[in-house]
Amino acid sequence: MKMMGLNNAVHWVAWFITGFVQLSISVTALTAILKYGKVLMHSDVFIIWLFLAIYAVATIMFCFLVSVLYSKAKLASACGGIIYFLSYVP
Repeated sequence: MKMMGLNNAVHWVAWFITGFVQLSISVTALTAILKYGKVLMHSDVFIIWLFLAIYAVATIMFCFLVSVLYSKAKLASACGGIIYFLSYVP
């Protein structure tokens, strides 16, 4: 994209918007399942959606971090999954 004269910030924001739109569909579906599937009956829908949306933003930022560390896509996808899993191990 640099060949076309695109600024780095615009490139990262475009990828963030793309990722967030895709994940917000999943977040909305999961919120509906949790609320109306009687898992979180007494919770506010907005709070559930906000919590999951913040998690989605954190996941996107983690993907940005991993993408900067590697130059090859295959290596980044293999190591990214392992790093993502290991980040939850105490």
